[in-house]
Amino acid sequence: MDGTIPQADNLVKTALRSCALIITAATALFVGGDVYASESQSGGSAPALKVLHVNSYHPGYFWSDQISAGLHRTLRGAYGERLALHVEYLDGKRHSRELQTTLGNAIISGWTIKYAKERFDLLIATDQDAYNLLQRCRHRLFPGVPLVYSSVENPGPDTPDSVGISDDSDYPGNIALILRLLPETKRIWVLADASSTGNINRSRIRSLQPMFPHTEF
Repeated sequence: MDGTIPQADNLVKTALRSCALIITAATALFVGGDVYASESQSGGSAPALKVLHVNSYHPGYFWSDQISAGLHRTLRGAYGERLALHVEYLDGKRHSRELQTTLGNAIISGWTIKYAKERFDLLIATDQDAYNLLQRCRHRLFPGVPLVYSSVENPGPDTPDSVGISDDSDYPGNIALILRLLPETKRIWVLADASSTGNINRSRIRSLQPMFPHTEF
């Protein structure tokens, strides 16, 4: 055994594609903004790009680690020493439910103090818990700061100051394929954790029951 994580290469490639799309979206939001001020406008030196990246999970979670590494590497490569990067981890795989109530409120209260004197140029949310928390507080704590998100299952409509990549799996197509290949299937087991992402995906699967009345989920 060489210790390779199954499907790791595909996950890395997907994560890197997400990073590239996030950076492209961020660039689109910034065109014409202060962050691209010319040297003549900024007194000879361009302003620092100040970014708050909110990660739904924890260091060591492979999927979000790859997205974070790609994001940070790309931003560093583009802005070098002019990048001021702040990262917040929410530990959503362990505390997703609490993030919706008491823990989320405590984090927002902490940010109110911690970032009272900060003026960010960009907010980045990776995955659903980070997106949900920022949506609760961004207009109060970070007014006018654009938001770019990645891997969010339920983002709602984009606004002029937010854009990103939704994680929209083709569950009907996959179930139809299973039943076409295995027509005698009567029950399909779906494994999901208790995170916001897991709960959304579980609800989506259950909502498909009328489409497949002879199969139990």
